[in-house]
Amino acid sequence: MWNNSSCLHPRKFSAIGLPIIYSIMFVVSVSGNLVCLWIFTKFISRKTSTHIYLINLAISNVLVSAGMPFQVAYYLKVQYMPYNSTECRFLTQAGTLLTYSSMCVSITLLCWIAISRYATLVKHDDMMQSVKQTPYEKILFGKFLKSFRNPIFARYLCIGVWIAIACPNVCLATINTDNASNKLCFNEEVEIGKAHMVISSRVQVAFFFLFVLTVILFYCFFIHYLKTLQANSCIDGKFLIYRKVKKNIVVIMALLLICFAPYHFAKLFIYELVSFKNCQLLNISVEMKNIFLCLAEFRSCCDPIMYLCLDDTFKRNFQTLFKKKAEAQPQATNITPF
Repeated sequence: MWNNSSCLHPRKFSAIGLPIIYSIMFVVSVSGNLVCLWIFTKFISRKTSTHIYLINLAISNVLVSAGMPFQVAYYLKVQYMPYNSTECRFLTQAGTLLTYSSMCVSITLLCWIAISRYATLVKHDDMMQSVKQTPYEKILFGKFLKSFRNPIFARYLCIGVWIAIACPNVCLATINTDNASNKLCFNEEVEIGKAHMVISSRVQVAFFFLFVLTVILFYCFFIHYLKTLQANSCIDGKFLIYRKVKKNIVVIMALLLICFAPYHFAKLFIYELVSFKNCQLLNISVEMKNIFLCLAEFRSCCDPIMYLCLDDTFKRNFQTLFKKKAEAQPQATNITPF
């Protein structure tokens, strides 16, 4: 056993349970999101802004999945892999870059999708033309929301998001400030982060909660909008549109709060806990953080189901594709040899 001077020590669930879970998630996530990308690119010729956001979300999910084999290898070898080894640096840097960059892109895109869904509601409702709007409402509904449902703007926005998130993460992941030879790869620098990574993580956590508040804000806009329509008795004819937009925003809020929020709260708790030098509590907290990270990545397995809820065109193509396969299978079994 390698001599480890770190306060942290790998626990059984991290060394055994997480590799098994990540291996299963890798197969499910890669296959599900690649099928979705195939449907988006081959069967949907006219792509709306929502399709652009969902395609980029599926790409980010594939990249999250690509980081899972590195995490499997890392957790399998945490009990004996030295920190100063090339293998440790490669596994941690590759896993960190793929996982965290793609997660940041996913969170940002979910926020854009929520705004786009609300923009679609405004576009389909003539009521906005008759309701007297304040100057800020004219800017919000006339300029801001209109941009989010523009496919060209959506493409440039997604490219900008990838560049803005990938570039700093590449730089931060490749910085090596400690070559201690008496540590395992499982230590504070890897699990909690070096000084520059802690600063970066705090910024990411701040942006995460900003995006969550943005989604909640647009949900409040939706509720206020609905009440305005009810007061004007104009809601009956388009009830299905309102119900669908509400469902979409609620689904996105649920994903952000259930899958991502626990991990970000755990990171903030660990950063405050480090100063107390309580190794036992720190080990438990790091274990919980790793479990919550697994939960956040599990969202990539669920997103193909979310695509069915968010876009009717994708849902129709998905159902048509698998209906044809289901119909072709019985015909193939009914063929008798001569």
